[in-house]
Amino acid sequence: MPLAPGKRNIGRNIETEQAAGKGHEQAVAIALDVARRKRAEGGSTVHKFHSGPIHSSVAGRTDHLPITVESGSYVLPADAVSHLGESNTLAGFKVLRRMFGGEPYGGSSNPYGQKGGPYGAQMGHATGGKVAHRAAGVLFVSPEKEVLLMRRAGKDHAGKWALPAGGIEKGETPEQAARRETEEEAGYSHEGGLSPFMHSERQGIDFTTFIAHAADKFKAKLNNEHDGAIWIKPSEAEEKLPLHPGVRAALEKLSRRTGKTHGGEASGVPIVAAGGEWVISPHHVEQVGEGDMDRGHRVLDSFVLKLRKEHIDKLQKMAPPRKD
Repeated sequence: MPLAPGKRNIGRNIETEQAAGKGHEQAVAIALDVARRKRAEGGSTVHKFHSGPIHSSVAGRTDHLPITVESGSYVLPADAVSHLGESNTLAGFKVLRRMFGGEPYGGSSNPYGQKGGPYGAQMGHATGGKVAHRAAGVLFVSPEKEVLLMRRAGKDHAGKWALPAGGIEKGETPEQAARRETEEEAGYSHEGGLSPFMHSERQGIDFTTFIAHAADKFKAKLNNEHDGAIWIKPSEAEEKLPLHPGVRAALEKLSRRTGKTHGGEASGVPIVAAGGEWVISPHHVEQVGEGDMDRGHRVLDSFVLKLRKEHIDKLQKMAPPRKD
């Protein structure tokens, strides 16, 4: 039976090859090769790289989910994810969202009592220590895929291009603060939805970035906190503007989300994954390695081994099943 072209048929092609007597690894290799050759022959591909949790409706942790990840990603195995959540995969996902910027509403970075993180130290190092200030902002994206940036005035990052953002007041949620700051700093009341996009805890500042799709490129009405505003392509902003460090990280993530990095084509790697695993993006791998991708992978390897050792130690200390 001929194999069907295209990424969407990888899973079906694996099953076809296994039914024909091929081993699992060989069937996977053949199916991925068929997908690659189709693209090489001129097939149009829109890159959508997976990062974060891998959910599956199929029981067990067998590799059966064909996905594409960005080159340099790291896949945390399902047993490590589960251990982080005290043998609960969904709880492990929650821990990892907080560790790698997917949990928008703060809280402890190690809520389930795990002893350490992939940074080779206590989790306080990973999140930057005690939080002294909480803030939120909005990354607006226009229909033309341009983003709104505003040049800061005053002493705090003066001259840097940033987002409409500011401190979270007592009793506010991060979303409420982001909407209020947008109205105060840009004179714009956004009626649409805000989606949590990025969360960071660095140098005592807990910052939540939301993303919003603007209906048009509205004109920002500035207060005294900014002295300029511009709608600009993310890649152009990264190349030409002095950006606030947090904004640069947000634009890099936005570029990876659409499959483009610095105006070029991002490199994807097709894999067959298992439910319960977690894909760490290259950006976060570099953060783990303090700017060194290779070191980040080595640190994460050590982190997984450490989690497995903790898990084995825990199982060995458990009481055996009671005998009737």
